[in-house]
Amino acid sequence: MCLSVQGYLFISVLVNSNSELIRLINNAIKNDLSSRNPTFMCLALHCIANVGSREMAEAFASEIPRILVAGDTMDSVKQSAALCLLRLYKTSPDLVLMGEWTSRVVHLLNDQHMGVVTAAISLITCLSQKNPDEFKTCVSLAVSRLSRIVSSASTDLQDYTYYFVPAPWLSCKLLRLLQCYPPPEDGAVKGRLVECLETILNKAQEPPKSKKVQHSNAKNAILFEAISLIIHYDSLNDLIFLREMHY
Repeated sequence: MCLSVQGYLFISVLVNSNSELIRLINNAIKNDLSSRNPTFMCLALHCIANVGSREMAEAFASEIPRILVAGDTMDSVKQSAALCLLRLYKTSPDLVLMGEWTSRVVHLLNDQHMGVVTAAISLITCLSQKNPDEFKTCVSLAVSRLSRIVSSASTDLQDYTYYFVPAPWLSCKLLRLLQCYPPPEDGAVKGRLVECLETILNKAQEPPKSKKVQHSNAKNAILFEAISLIIHYDSLNDLIFLREMHY
């Protein structure tokens, strides 16, 4: 029997994470997660994330990664699964063990759906901060994705352009993820990243395309993260990006 929308609302809002009801509710949630109905699955994932108890982490932490990387999982469910797993990791990091799922989670950075990429990168960034070696393959994928956004005409990302700035929220997240790692060792990846940073700095000096404050906020947010990344690399006394960009 699947829980109703009202049932999930009751659980999420009124049930305490330490309530004894959680164990009784878990069976119904398991049924919804295995139903393959995207509406029921999203409701179940949202409920798990909202409650975020250790009991729920013990019950579902091993199941959610499978849902996240399954080839037949719908995009809306993938988004919910990534954010739900992030919530459980913050609550009970010892129970969220990626293991065999690591590579497939990292490759979500290549997903065609921008919402999935945005949710996945929040999860990957959090995991990378605690286990950088395990997720270091994300660097090349993050640079590749950033390059596609920065070098893209706004029409290529029309549905994800905010006041003439293509996918600013995702660009910021990618730049923040790269701050978890030293400069790329691969020359091609490093060169591509330098081009991205140069482009961001050059675009910041272009005349604004809109007088709206949202436009300048979006551009400045990306610029701030780009400068933070440059400073991060410089602080490691590695190859100084500022010099490469003739700063």
